[in-house]
Amino acid sequence: MSRWLRRLLLGSIMRELTLDESKAIQIEMLRSLDACCRANGIEYSLAYGTLIGAVRHKGFIPWDDDIDVTMTRDNFEKFLRVYTHERYALLKPMRRKRWEFFARIVDPRTKTRFKAFPVSPFPLWLTIFPVDNRPDNEQQWLEMKAEVDHFANQARMKCGVFTRDWKRNIVKVLAKVAYLPVSLRKANARALNALTRYDTVPTAQKIVWVSYNRYETYPSSLFDAYVDLDFEQIRCRAMAGYDTYLRTAYGDYMQLPPAEQQVPSHEFTTYIKD
Repeated sequence: MSRWLRRLLLGSIMRELTLDESKAIQIEMLRSLDACCRANGIEYSLAYGTLIGAVRHKGFIPWDDDIDVTMTRDNFEKFLRVYTHERYALLKPMRRKRWEFFARIVDPRTKTRFKAFPVSPFPLWLTIFPVDNRPDNEQQWLEMKAEVDHFANQARMKCGVFTRDWKRNIVKVLAKVAYLPVSLRKANARALNALTRYDTVPTAQKIVWVSYNRYETYPSSLFDAYVDLDFEQIRCRAMAGYDTYLRTAYGDYMQLPPAEQQVPSHEFTTYIKD
């Protein structure tokens, strides 16, 4: 695609950012999140590769390209109510054609063009994953998961984003037509109601909804206490049991992956309107 056409698709003339420039913006997003949380008594933890980076590199994993944090449901809901910033915006979950359960802080000055989604630019983001209780009874868990997946799938079909795969795009068009009678608002509400059903009941395990039909399970005790860790000159919060969390998710996370795996996990280019 020619440079002028790429800019036209992005909607205005924008400057392409380097990975380091994108990281610098994300670091400032994290700084704004940390300041809001400390001012309002909200606990959060760095998560996934971001937490590995804090422990192993005191900042970004060199080839990483995004920032993730987690919050227990009560902290998450409070954060959604109080976060404001003069530069960044908060994309709340399941709002305005969104079906995911997580929230994002974004920089409205930017757009990211994904390799797989050429006509769907998104602002540069920081992701906040809520943590919910998983029922201890296995049958209750299976019933809860089936209900969440059922309604989340309805919302997902209504919000499907087109890709470069024309065959999949045809399926998405047919799905959008088939789900026209379904209310996105009601599907989201029912999915969220199922996901949070056990949050007022003490449970031994907690779950993080990562994407459709993908959940991660951790001991509830991991989210009882928090410590400070350094991440790119920011003193951030992390669950005190971060070693257990990371070993559960990644095994020996202190071991560097093979060189061929040391690449960004998302294929996108970021642009900014100066």
